[in-house]
Amino acid sequence: MTSAATPGATEGEAATSGRSRKHPGVAVIDPRSGSRLAGRMFTVALLIAAVGTACVGGAVVAFSLFVMPALNRLAPAESIRAMQSINLRAERPPFGLAILAPFFASVGLAIAALVNWSAASPWVLAGAALYILVGLGVTAVVNVPLNNRLARTSGLDAATWAAFERPWVRANHVRSVGALLASAAFVVAALFS
Repeated sequence: MTSAATPGATEGEAATSGRSRKHPGVAVIDPRSGSRLAGRMFTVALLIAAVGTACVGGAVVAFSLFVMPALNRLAPAESIRAMQSINLRAERPPFGLAILAPFFASVGLAIAALVNWSAASPWVLAGAALYILVGLGVTAVVNVPLNNRLARTSGLDAATWAAFERPWVRANHVRSVGALLASAAFVVAALFS
């Protein structure tokens, strides 16, 4: 059978030519190549999400394990100034990209998991929820407001540092666990995909 899309083309050739046999002016995507492309995009997004959430989790867990304990060994005024300086450096594009790349990958993966349910879908949804709600949610609700308040403070005493450090570190523990568990969930999802 010849195709109207390309004179003399068979039906299979019409499917790969990018034109509809019945509607020559309408471009179509070969489902076979589209599914390969979608599979590759899913794999790339899964890689970005797994590695990205692990990097974010590692960066924030470093604060829990040694940065904040080291700052606690300094005089309160020095700790406050050091944390203010760290926060200014964190508000730059490289760190923003490191946080947002896994966010966008997580959102895209969650949508794909819901649209094309598979054995990997529960793990993808768990990873996305952990990163978005726990990793980034805690950051937005607790850590960033504390950072902003510290940036505006004029007090450089022990009470000011304690009011910042205690809730900030508790929230940091939570977001560290959330980001690292998200990474683990994305790795498990990769094993099922």
